[in-house]
Amino acid sequence: MKKGLGLFTVLVLVALYAPIIVMIVFSFNKAPLSMNWTGFTFDWYRKLWEDYEIRSALENSLWIAGGSAVLA
Repeated sequence: MKKGLGLFTVLVLVALYAPIIVMIVFSFNKAPLSMNWTGFTFDWYRKLWEDYEIRSALENSLWIAGGSAVLA
């Protein structure tokens, strides 16, 4: 019983974390829409950082998180 529960737990964790890991890996893919690996790049993160609205939202989130941590 205990071995089966451990195996089930491992399967659930793999099912939960595998898509996240795949997304992280493919976020460095040079191809914009394809699931084929065409090369490693940081371009998507550079474009993300250049977007003023996203940077502003990140700054606001960090201020709120910091204020919440201080108040807690």
